[in-house]
Amino acid sequence: MKNIQEFGIDVWKGLLREIGAEYQIILQPVLKNNSVKLLCLCVKNVKSNMGVDIYLEEYYEDYKRGREITDIIKKIAGDCEVQCPKKEMEFSYFLTWSNVKNRVMYKLVNYEMNRKLLENVPHVKYLDLAIVFYYSLETDGSGMATIQINNYHMRLWKIGIDELLNMAKENTPKLLGALVEPLDKIVEDLLCVGEIMMEDMLPPMYIMTNNTKLMGAATMLYPEALKTFAEEKKCDFHILPSSIHEILLIPADGSCDEEWDEIIKVVNDTVLDKCEVLSDHAYYYSRATNEVTM
Repeated sequence: MKNIQEFGIDVWKGLLREIGAEYQIILQPVLKNNSVKLLCLCVKNVKSNMGVDIYLEEYYEDYKRGREITDIIKKIAGDCEVQCPKKEMEFSYFLTWSNVKNRVMYKLVNYEMNRKLLENVPHVKYLDLAIVFYYSLETDGSGMATIQINNYHMRLWKIGIDELLNMAKENTPKLLGALVEPLDKIVEDLLCVGEIMMEDMLPPMYIMTNNTKLMGAATMLYPEALKTFAEEKKCDFHILPSSIHEILLIPADGSCDEEWDEIIKVVNDTVLDKCEVLSDHAYYYSRATNEVTM
């Protein structure tokens, strides 16, 4: 059986045969969240300046389960035909801060696990996390097209980190909103990992995310949303970083964050993909101060 690099080369060569006359196709490793390296096909129509990234790990798992490489190549080729823009996209507006500032938003990543990334992007340290920034080309129910803001953009726009942060604080809650829903029984069962059975001792839990349910852990930075939840429940609460896409809110009942840390660590190690892990630590929201602490 081929390893993933050999598999990737075969898929790349197959795509060149299938659609290489109309598309530029590059095979390369890409550094993702939490320093995870994924094997990626960067595919761009020759008439366009914008393309799509296709990560091969899931396809490789299909291959190991018996799916033919020729079938995988045809599937990827079809996706490229549908998803890749066929004409030049206008990006000159992106050169000017006044044109982009109203769609600048933030997300949360783990600080220590993203040291390499943080060397090249503006960021603000927050507890054991980092606030990083992106420009949203669109937001809808099907997903988000975004551009990661890096240090070059900051020099181009001639702005500082405070101005960037202030715009993101204004835009993110306004454009993405916040959703808070009770944790249903199916999701509760996901917390029964290994020997840890929690059905009989789980307090009420609530999922908090944004309207797209992508990078929704950033709702932890919405002071008004946290304050509203605390006032409705009339209590402080624990915040569990269940992934980069959502957090869990648990009304305080005398348990300490250290008790939740063990559960978080087990779930991170056994349930989540590494690139979706946010933190191994629980946080605590105080009604008195309207602040989140570790």
